[in-house]
Amino acid sequence: MAEPPSGELLLAGVLPLTSVPLIDKTLPSLDEIKKAVARLKSGRTAGVCDIPAELIKAGDKTMIGELHAVIDAVWQTGGILPDWTKSLVTPIWKGIGDQRDCSIYCGITVLGVLGKVLAHILLMHIRDYLLRFQGLKQSEFTPEKSTVDCILALQALVERRLEVTNLGFADGAVILVESQETLLNALEEFHENAKSLGLKAY
Repeated sequence: MAEPPSGELLLAGVLPLTSVPLIDKTLPSLDEIKKAVARLKSGRTAGVCDIPAELIKAGDKTMIGELHAVIDAVWQTGGILPDWTKSLVTPIWKGIGDQRDCSIYCGITVLGVLGKVLAHILLMHIRDYLLRFQGLKQSEFTPEKSTVDCILALQALVERRLEVTNLGFADGAVILVESQETLLNALEEFHENAKSLGLKAY
């Protein structure tokens, strides 16, 4: 049977559990309800509940207070009202081709307004936790990051690629070269330098 290691294990790059932000499970405050309601967009479809965003906003403090009481009850019991979990899928014509062809429609999912308020509050409570484990490539729904920036970066890469005549791959890395001959010469020089140092290059 193997003996356990006597020394301490090296945990380079591993963060202790205490540094990981915990999900905020406290009851939503009145200010959070106000912020969630303020994020609702006017002039949109009400969804299954038939309650438009304009009605919630026009109710002001009284409506916010009542909504706060309902969301607190949902938060404590864990039971969500059925209408808050349902959504309507509306087919939208893409604007091209024959409108009788079902393949040229895209579906838009419409969540009820009160369900949106709850979704905004849940996002507020889990955002810090999600951002901690989110990959660098994620841009959408991330503060101070824009999907437009990623699209512009991708466009610049494509334009740069069109300027060169060849593209080489080396162990996961991408090498931009003017020609295949330039790449071969660079690799040969690398091999020669490696040999003079007593190293093996594959």
